[in-house]
Amino acid sequence: MEPTSGMIQMAHKGRTWFELSVEGITAHASMPEKGADAIAGIAFMIAEIRKAMGEVPTHEELGSLQLHLDRFPGDTVRM
Repeated sequence: MEPTSGMIQMAHKGRTWFELSVEGITAHASMPEKGADAIAGIAFMIAEIRKAMGEVPTHEELGSLQLHLDRFPGDTVRM
């Protein structure tokens, strides 16, 4: 549903897209040190983005910044 109910508004928060790419290395659970956890890497990046967004002052009319996470495709490359 349109949040403005079709009414003309004076401003828009705008938007920015991030496209993040993280590569991992598959490893057996008994030897995780031989791999690299791509999910942990992307989680760290998301946490840093949220932290930076939290440091931006809240606008008195537009409110605070919002983060929407969209797609997380997971491709596996086996060698």
